[in-house]
Amino acid sequence: MVGEAGGTLEGRNAIKETWQNELSRCLKECRWVFSETVKSHGKVLPIITLATRPLGGHGLHGKSYSVRLDISFESDNHFGLATNKLMQSLARDLPSLTPLVLIMKEFLSQQGFLTSFTGGLSSYGLALIISRFLQSTLDSSGNGHTHQSLGGLLLAFLDHLGNRFDPATTGISVHNRCYLDRLNRPQS
Repeated sequence: MVGEAGGTLEGRNAIKETWQNELSRCLKECRWVFSETVKSHGKVLPIITLATRPLGGHGLHGKSYSVRLDISFESDNHFGLATNKLMQSLARDLPSLTPLVLIMKEFLSQQGFLTSFTGGLSSYGLALIISRFLQSTLDSSGNGHTHQSLGGLLLAFLDHLGNRFDPATTGISVHNRCYLDRLNRPQS
């Protein structure tokens, strides 16, 4: 028998490792990855999540930081490149978007609500909600926000999210710059 990979079973009882499982296993062995954080999620669009180990170099105030990553691959259900272009365009058009998203991501992370697969809000969903909010605060010329300071925008967004926006009854369309009534939408 020609050399076979160690651990491979023969015949119909062979264990076939999916590419997600193989990549997850390889990532767990990398010294720059916290192996216990490597998880594979999703059936339709598989995603592998992980957190990196801080390796040398220091960030703000001399602290090293871990980075959380989501890895997915192009498929018929994958729109990552189009999403990336949309986020870049929104960040250009709405300069307050990036700092507000970063502030809210840190807040949600501290509360344990930043990962959608555990019941939280995804970073993409958060960015879209903040984008729609910022679109609604632009003055009639479309040039400035009714709340000029970043702090004012943050407080207004928190008020909007906590007291005015009801995700059970309201949807958003960043593309059409509108809120949608989820209860009385036309049937198609």
